[in-house]
Amino acid sequence: MSTSRYAVAARLAATQTFINVPTTLTTLVALPLTELLMLVAVASAMNSPQLVMTAYCGALVAAATGVMAQSIALVTYDRNIGVLHDVLLTRFFNPVFWFSKLAVPCLNAALMGCVMIGGIWLFAPDSSAKIAGTALALLPCFILAGTLLGFACATLSVALNDPYLISNVVAAALPLTAGVLAPVSAYPAWLAVLVQWLPLTHGIVVFREVAAGNGLSDAVLLHALAELAICCTWALAGVLASSRILALIRSGRRTEEIW
Repeated sequence: MSTSRYAVAARLAATQTFINVPTTLTTLVALPLTELLMLVAVASAMNSPQLVMTAYCGALVAAATGVMAQSIALVTYDRNIGVLHDVLLTRFFNPVFWFSKLAVPCLNAALMGCVMIGGIWLFAPDSSAKIAGTALALLPCFILAGTLLGFACATLSVALNDPYLISNVVAAALPLTAGVLAPVSAYPAWLAVLVQWLPLTHGIVVFREVAAGNGLSDAVLLHALAELAICCTWALAGVLASSRILALIRSGRRTEEIW
C-alpha cells in the first residue's frame, strides 16, 4: 500500500480542524479548557479536596473521548455520503479508510491533552509538577483507549439510524463512571462493581496510583491490562455487530443501506 494514500487520507481528515487559525484555536485550546473548567467547577461544588487531581483525570478522559468524538464525526460524514456502506461491503478492514478516521483525531487529542495538562500545571505549578509528568506519560495510553472506543462506537452504530447515539452516551457517562470526580473506591459498593467493567475506569486508577507515588506495582499492572482488555472487548463487539449487519445486507435480508 503506497504511503502517499495514507498521507492524502490524513490530509483530508485534518481539514476540518486545521482549516484556519480561529477554528484550530477553538478546537484545540478553547473547547478543552472550557470543558476542564466546567469539570473543576462541578468538583468544587461537591467540596472535593483534590481539585488538581480531578482536573488531571478530567484532562486524560477528555483526550480519550476527544479521539472517540472526532473519529465518529469523520465516519458519520462518510456514512452520510454513502462511502461507509461501500467501504465496509468491499473490505471491512480497509487500512487507509480507518487510518484516515483515527490518525488525525489521535493527533488532535494529543495536542488537546498537552494544552489541558499544561494549563493545569500553570495554575498549580508547585503542587502538581509530578502529577503533570505522570499525566503526560500516560496520555498516549488514554489516546489508545480512545482510539479503540472510537472504532467500537463507529462499528456498533452501523445498525442504528443515529450514528452519534452510542458515542454521546459514552462521552457523557465516562467522566462520572471513570472516577474523575472521586476515586472509584469512594463509590457505593454496587456502583464500584459496575464501573469496573466500563472503559477508562482502570486507566484512571492507574493514573491515581502512579501519581501518588505507588509505582508500577503488580496491582497497577493488572489494572492496566484490565483497561486494555475492556477497550479491546468493545472494539471486538463493534466488529461482530457490524459484521452481522453486513452479512444481512449481502444475503438480501436487509435492503436499506448504511447511512
